[in-house]
Amino acid sequence: YLSYNIMLWGQATSITRVFISQKRIVRLMFGLKPLETCRETFKQHKILTVASIYILKCALYVYKHEVKFKKNSTYHNYPTRNAAALTIPKHKTANFEKSPHYACVKIFNGIPDDMKQAKTITSFKKKLQEFLCRHAFYSLTEFLEQ
Repeated sequence: YLSYNIMLWGQATSITRVFISQKRIVRLMFGLKPLETCRETFKQHKILTVASIYILKCALYVYKHEVKFKKNSTYHNYPTRNAAALTIPKHKTANFEKSPHYACVKIFNGIPDDMKQAKTITSFKKKLQEFLCRHAFYSLTEFLEQ
């Protein structure tokens, strides 16, 4: 249920309430105390946090529709460090940064390069899920800053 249409509501302010509810459910399921951290439980039982589900869905969208996005290498012919990275769309408003297109580009650029080179969507999804389960990100900001 959490993943339904999450690309549209994944950056809403109410996502923190959803995440708090998710942690409350994990605490009930595994008998954790109210102030005890859930991060290790998420990792141990390979449960994706709401933020990780959002990251997964956005990254899968970009992987499936990569032709819709421009790479930095399309603007010049010489090799650079970030030639394979997707170009972040130019914008004038802060509200645009909450759009799915902008967030998907930022997320895909934040994924380790070895995962981006996966040959099939199945292997990409599997590698990314394992990565997200290992880290149990609590927010999109935490993922982008890692």
